[in-house]
Amino acid sequence: MGKELLFEFPSPSRDSLKVYGYRFRGNGNGPSVAVVAGLRGDELIQLYVASQLVRFLEERSKNDPYFIKGEVLVVPAVNTYGFNIDRRYWPLDNTDISRMFPGYDRGETTQRIAAYLFEKLKGFDYGIKLTSGIKSVAYIPHVKVFEMENSDIQSAYSFGLRYIHRIEPKPYDTVSLTYNWHIWNTKAYSIYGGKTGEIDFEYARFMKNGIIRFLSKKGVINYRIHELYCPTEITDSSLYNIKTTEAGIFHPFRSVGDVVVKGDILFTIEDPISGEEKLRVSSPVDGVIFQAHGFPMIYQGTSAFRIVTV
Repeated sequence: MGKELLFEFPSPSRDSLKVYGYRFRGNGNGPSVAVVAGLRGDELIQLYVASQLVRFLEERSKNDPYFIKGEVLVVPAVNTYGFNIDRRYWPLDNTDISRMFPGYDRGETTQRIAAYLFEKLKGFDYGIKLTSGIKSVAYIPHVKVFEMENSDIQSAYSFGLRYIHRIEPKPYDTVSLTYNWHIWNTKAYSIYGGKTGEIDFEYARFMKNGIIRFLSKKGVINYRIHELYCPTEITDSSLYNIKTTEAGIFHPFRSVGDVVVKGDILFTIEDPISGEEKLRVSSPVDGVIFQAHGFPMIYQGTSAFRIVTV
């Protein structure tokens, strides 16, 4: 029980890439769960959630020998090179480890990293990936589940987060960790929340507690935690996408998680040179802000908000 080196990858120009995991194994017959974060070097809130989960499991295990009933493996960071120099993708060739699964042990560097990692992650009953979406876009904490033959959408309720986003896998999803977990008969979930490059500590607490709640309800740990939400299932058709027709300074008046009604002012676009207001947008629907643009500048045709309408 504790820290272990999962694999080491030599580098010709710097220290080897060492990927560590924290394994907690009990004496009971509970299921096994793998939690992975840090596939991208700007996923700071994901890294933080994983580290706090490790801390929680370590402290509880020391005080209660019967706390762990199954097995938990937490991998807080994979792309440590990216974290070190504030780069989202693998710094040496700008490729995305998160889109290289199941990997190829004789391929390019990120393909081999994905292959070595996936070899350590196969065979778990459940897999949880802490991940981000589009760069500089903020998300409400939620669970995303692929609608596949062996998906267990009902178990996603165990996280107790506000929304369960069911999606049909797209072609680019076939090289993701969660998709390939499904192929290898691991019931997999992606947890989104917050924005890349930042740590929202309240959202981090929601996400960490969601994982603890899942582990508790699945009999992996002996622990009781309060309920948070009775989740709502949504699909892409449940989300109203509001795009801008102008470019300029993005001035939002609402944030992720806010309840809005039709007619509420959502944002304005201001000319970055003259300062004049070029666009003022009101909500065309009632709902909850699920996703929001999180950068001071915005470009024409960019999604500013996505609103849950169910």
